[in-house]
Amino acid sequence: MKNRRLWWLSAALLSLGLFAAACGSDSGDKAAPATTAAPVTTAAPATTAAPATTAAPATTAAPVEDVTLRVLVHQNPPMVEFMES
Repeated sequence: MKNRRLWWLSAALLSLGLFAAACGSDSGDKAAPATTAAPVTTAAPATTAAPATTAAPATTAAPVEDVTLRVLVHQNPPMVEFMES
């Protein structure tokens, strides 16, 4: 009877501990800062003209080859024989 209570108590504590760990926060912050200062505004930099665009060189597509991938499972002799035939 005592072993049964100990078993249930340890299972309940373990479950509660896992639940508490899953609900925890990933951040290292314990509390949010009380106030934050507004960011200082700065003047926007002067705009510059974009460089002239150039046409891309014409490219030709390389011919596509048909590829067959064979996987040989060496730990299964019947499969090896099947793949090699």
